[in-house]
Amino acid sequence: MPLIQKFILILGKPAYSLSVILFSLMLSAGIGSFVSSRARISIRWAVSVIVFYILIYIFLSGYIHSFIISKVLWQRFLYTVLFVFPPGFFMGIPFPAGLAKAKARKPEIIPWLWAVNGCASVVGSIAAVILSIHIGFLFVVAVSAGLYLTALFVYKYM
Repeated sequence: MPLIQKFILILGKPAYSLSVILFSLMLSAGIGSFVSSRARISIRWAVSVIVFYILIYIFLSGYIHSFIISKVLWQRFLYTVLFVFPPGFFMGIPFPAGLAKAKARKPEIIPWLWAVNGCASVVGSIAAVILSIHIGFLFVVAVSAGLYLTALFVYKYM
């Protein structure tokens, strides 16, 4: 959500930002999920890449935004997709990995995991907007890194 809000300034219109960011995240997460079902990708490595990418974004966001905004519109679309694609790919890995682990240990909780994921998606997107307005975009991005680390901890001891 913070990326969609932040990239409105870069891409010029809310519709552009929403469509480019959602397209990039959904496509890359789907590819990441597909690849993780075919190849063994460590969830620790995937979460580490996500957290590292988030930290890089926090510290270099001004430079990243300045670089992208200086381009013509089609290049801004392209650079936005290229920027969002890597973390999106790795964001597609943890949930299927967690489902696979749960299926092996406690298959009866799979519907609950889907329900918690859906609820967290809705509540998280609303909370991200509210926190972005009151505390700031970069704070929300930092919180997301902490949530990924928390999920990794829970996965490790599940």
